[in-house]
Amino acid sequence: YGDVSEEDFAEEILKGFVCSVGHKYQFKDGMIDWSYNPTFNKYVEFTYHLQYHSEMLILAWVYGRMGDERYAARFDYMINSWIEQAECPEDMGGGLTMLWRTLEAGLRMGTRWPVFINHFIHSPSVPDRTWVNMFKSIWEHGYRLLKNNTQRGHNNWVITEMVGLATMGVCYPFMTDAKGWLDTALRILKEEID
Repeated sequence: YGDVSEEDFAEEILKGFVCSVGHKYQFKDGMIDWSYNPTFNKYVEFTYHLQYHSEMLILAWVYGRMGDERYAARFDYMINSWIEQAECPEDMGGGLTMLWRTLEAGLRMGTRWPVFINHFIHSPSVPDRTWVNMFKSIWEHGYRLLKNNTQRGHNNWVITEMVGLATMGVCYPFMTDAKGWLDTALRILKEEID
């Protein structure tokens, strides 16, 4: 987001701006198309990095400091629009989809969505339906990371995937699959370390 503060960029996010791989773009009327790529050369990383949900992370941090419900309301729109547009693929290799690559899925679960929950859980601007949608999607992330993770020894991918899966196992112990997520992630991470 360049040389502006998090607070200033949060204001831009309210107007529909995103920033991916150093390219800032404003979606018309603030309506995000999560698969869109506005770069002149169709640089594929723009779309991949958009799935990091960095703008929502900034909204969470700024909301945590300021308590401004505009940020929570924008988060509510953004997370629901992503969930609606990004249907979880059933059994498709980890890198074979723009919105559900397992690298980004692991990153979202390991470093983004737990922060969203922590910061917005008590916001009156984030209704119960959003939490239902998010926890359904969290389970889908677990399914995808468990079934479609990357081959061992494949650079940072499998590590990022397993950090996300382990984080899910720790953060959501009330989910039936949580223990399996954690056990599998720790086993694979140990294999990678060895």
